[in-house]
Amino acid sequence: MLTYAKHYEKCKEQSGYPKPKVDIYDFTHAVVDVTSNSEDDLIQLPKNYMEIVNGAKNRYKELMKNPSNMNIPRDPMIDFAIRIQTIHDSPEFEALAQVIIPQIEQNMFGCNVVMEALYAYRNVYRDAPERASWLWHYDNNPKEIIKVMIYLSDVDENCGAFEIVCDEHDEAVKMPTYKIDHTTWNAAPNNSRITEAQLDTMASEGYYPYKILGKKGTIAIFDNNIAHRASIPMSPNTRDAIVFMIRPWWTKEEKYINKKHCRAWTGTSIFMNPEEI
Repeated sequence: MLTYAKHYEKCKEQSGYPKPKVDIYDFTHAVVDVTSNSEDDLIQLPKNYMEIVNGAKNRYKELMKNPSNMNIPRDPMIDFAIRIQTIHDSPEFEALAQVIIPQIEQNMFGCNVVMEALYAYRNVYRDAPERASWLWHYDNNPKEIIKVMIYLSDVDENCGAFEIVCDEHDEAVKMPTYKIDHTTWNAAPNNSRITEAQLDTMASEGYYPYKILGKKGTIAIFDNNIAHRASIPMSPNTRDAIVFMIRPWWTKEEKYINKKHCRAWTGTSIFMNPEEI
């Protein structure tokens, strides 16, 4: 069994891509602003980008209408998200992936990638204590995994923005993962939730919380082990988003969102063996 790092090196050798713009081991996060897309951004947006985003949003709204497409929590009244479970057979989602992921392959990984999961959800207000992903946390996944979040609605301070912790250099704070490879594959302390004591220490060292705001179509790319959380929107505001979870792979995928390996809210967690899908 290969380690994740060795698997990544093999994927780069096999893919034949040029050296990427960034080193994923040093990378923390990047935001692509639809109102000021720069040539320095990791993702260059095509002229029809908003048409593609609107297509994905319309498909998302269509899926939302049918309860059979949803992943229903045990207690909806304390859950801060409405989750779409039916992600396949949606060419509108695939069109969005086809814009973003080839550029991630080229500019970040320097190899082909596989989409491990797609999460589509609506962040909503609940009169309940913060829990799960609404607490400060990190994902405790291998270092070779990157997430890409695309806002499907305008997000301001009141809409439950994605929030990260940044240092004095405005870089997101990366937490240590306890799942590196098959030789080191452990649960994180406190279920990877960041304690109040840790947050106090971060604040004393000049770290600060930062909400990623933006128009519909804004893209947030981030290492899954940075300190982050979903904030709770002010009623009646909501936040709609799609998240791609991607990692290195041997071959070029014709379709990134496929039933062979791309799951939604239910299914197998991250494999210890990077060669498994």
